[in-house]
Amino acid sequence: MPEGTIGDFKNAEVEAILQKQSKTRTIDHNGKDRELKFMYTNIRSMLNNIKLEELVKRLHDNNIDILGISESWMRSDIESAEINIQGYALYRKDRNYGDNSKGGGVLMYVKDSLKSIEINNNKNTESLWIKIFPTNRISLIIGVCYRPQSIPKEIEDNLFEVINIMASNPCIIMGDFNLPDIDWVQMTAASNKSESFLELIMDSFLYQSVLEPTRGNNILDLVLSSDRAMVNDLKIQCPIANCDHNVINWNMKLQGDIGFTEQKTEFSYNYDKGNYDCMKNKINNIDWDQLVMGDDIEKCWNSISYQLANLRDEYIPRRKNTNKKHSSFMNQTALKMIKNRNKRWDTFCKNPTWVTENKYKKIRNEVVKYIRKLKRNLEIKIAEKIKTDSKKFYAYVNRKRIVKDKIGPIENSEGKLIHDAAEMAQILNKYFGTVFTKK
Repeated sequence: MPEGTIGDFKNAEVEAILQKQSKTRTIDHNGKDRELKFMYTNIRSMLNNIKLEELVKRLHDNNIDILGISESWMRSDIESAEINIQGYALYRKDRNYGDNSKGGGVLMYVKDSLKSIEINNNKNTESLWIKIFPTNRISLIIGVCYRPQSIPKEIEDNLFEVINIMASNPCIIMGDFNLPDIDWVQMTAASNKSESFLELIMDSFLYQSVLEPTRGNNILDLVLSSDRAMVNDLKIQCPIANCDHNVINWNMKLQGDIGFTEQKTEFSYNYDKGNYDCMKNKINNIDWDQLVMGDDIEKCWNSISYQLANLRDEYIPRRKNTNKKHSSFMNQTALKMIKNRNKRWDTFCKNPTWVTENKYKKIRNEVVKYIRKLKRNLEIKIAEKIKTDSKKFYAYVNRKRIVKDKIGPIENSEGKLIHDAAEMAQILNKYFGTVFTKK
């Protein structure tokens, strides 16, 4: 393209060129089946940093798309930034009845590449509901619930009512329901509360897929679905850190056109190593007057920004940003200890004896103690160097203080939910235009 002629291009053509140069790339699925990967556990406090660090590692190791958490123990005075996980949108519902100063609460993490929106319900329950769009043709409701043993009758009735309403749509519901006396093979119950829950499941045409103990010898954590085929390859895995609930993993197979947003190959520009001498020479050879001819301000700006973007891409080197699978203080020793702990847990599950259980618990406690020591040493090191390397200190603090809120989807004038970034920007721009005044 000859220099100085970009100003004659239409805006749409310029936008197409800039989009081509953007940081996103489209993944071609070639029509192959794709899986959504789920993980759920009762965590008993997300404020335990040791649990959070291992949770992050498991998410990345298993490429989890959706994570459900019960007993988050979050409160209104705790910022979401403290438990934010890079690459995931965080949804939370804290306990808001009785003594809400501790206990309860549910969370859900949804991968940024998956379109999602929270569904608000007016019922006072420890449940969280998200609508995702796994294909371009259908939507799916994902719920995470917590039913404590000493739940008030009114709260339990509300929870059962919400489950029944959500079950009228394609859905997957996970959670800790604390009903150990249900036989999920025979579909029988030994108490009135469990009998009521079984009736709810059958009346709502839901299927329960967990048939192995999730805490001790009891099945407390459940995975319910509106279609049995939604839950595949369900596995009970080693608990997070010193939790007493096992982790549940499963997949949901998708076919055809996938409704994920374009996956991003994130990179940043290494401005310290830019070739600014060559950039200046190139700038001097551009006919800027020709670029800004005419009265169309937007057209002129597109012309200038296109040239600047080209100069940046040509003379500033780029580096790929990779999401870390674990924190910087997690060394090889810690990773090997975690792997060994998981093996001990597998051995205990296959041969549940007093000896195998104690061997598992011993190394589990050693892992928690060692990781806690690593984290403490890192924080002491950062604090000691605050005068000479304050940047590292504030970067560490800001990661615990700031979380980016997800924008959209936005409802258009026809009541349709819009997920595309450009379309959402147009809707917002149109609205701002209606309230703008010259004054």
